[in-house]
Amino acid sequence: MKKMDSFSGEVPHNKQTNPQPQITFYFAECMEFISYGEFRETSTLAQAISLFEKCPSEKLHARKCVGFILHDNSDYDGAEWPIMTEQRVLKDSTNEIKHFRENPLVQKALKEAEDYLDIKCGKNSNN
Repeated sequence: MKKMDSFSGEVPHNKQTNPQPQITFYFAECMEFISYGEFRETSTLAQAISLFEKCPSEKLHARKCVGFILHDNSDYDGAEWPIMTEQRVLKDSTNEIKHFRENPLVQKALKEAEDYLDIKCGKNSNN
């Protein structure tokens, strides 16, 4: 039996109508408090990285980052998770979460972020 919304009297819809998991990306001017400073959600990692590169680090004196948002109807649906700062990919902390470790969209994003920083910095950026 479906539960009715007590305010509208309607049965709430499942929050995801498309069963196919999706991922979007974001640039945040402040990694710790993403609503502090600029925050922009994008459809691709390349777009988020471009915004990241255009924003001077000194602008807010905060640690800027690129992250992802999963849209997969899981417990992590809609949660913002950082994956890259100026000098490193946050692979270890991301992979501590089993759902992220086993998600091919997240793993692809981590690999693309690593490849980007390897080219930019000329070194292995894994952490």
